Amino acid sequence: MKVRVEGAITMFFNNKNGIPQERLKYVVYVCIVCDYREDKDEPNRTSLIVGGDRINDPNNCGTPTEDLL
Repeated sequence: MKVRVEGAITMFFNNKNGIPQERLKYVVYVCIVCDYREDKDEPNRTSLIVGGDRINDPNNCGTPTEDLL
């Protein structure tokens, strides 16, 4: 794999034809957002948003929240 930017290779993408037919219903979407917010201490931000309605993980992948009432 040819890499243009030096760093860790942390993400791999598969072609749809490389995924077993029985696993296609668990494929999720990903949105990568890069943003510059000059008013913050760390102005360069990158976030990875994963489609949570299709995640099939046997572990607890929820986010704990608190009731404000």
